[in-house]
Amino acid sequence: MTTSWICRRFLISGLLLLTAGCGYTYHLKGHAALMEHSKAEKLPDVHLVVGQRVRVVSQGLMLMKYGFSQGLGSEDPSIARVLYKNNNRRSGTVDIEALKPGQTTVHYINVVHSDSTPLRQYSHGSFTVIITEKP
Repeated sequence: MTTSWICRRFLISGLLLLTAGCGYTYHLKGHAALMEHSKAEKLPDVHLVVGQRVRVVSQGLMLMKYGFSQGLGSEDPSIARVLYKNNNRRSGTVDIEALKPGQTTVHYINVVHSDSTPLRQYSHGSFTVIITEKP
């Protein structure tokens, strides 16, 4: 083994690490398996109580996102609010907070495209959030 061979191996390994990532972790029961398909139309409902906050998705190490950043969009943010880590929509770590009783549909979206288009157009899966009063 020569020094140049070792240097080439480290260079190749480094380039592979830059383009690799751990992807996203889906925290809601039944969502991870369905999101692995190309498009999950309807995911299991989520039941929350007013004031509850739940982690929905978090991002692992992803040095290069290639124009995709997992996010959420609520059809009625007055019922269920979407919160991003550090208020950064591209952080990949997203929670839902239950604000008042009712129900709304929440969509998994690519936040790169979500500012200028309707939620349903870029939705790649949706679920109903049902919120009740505290017991």
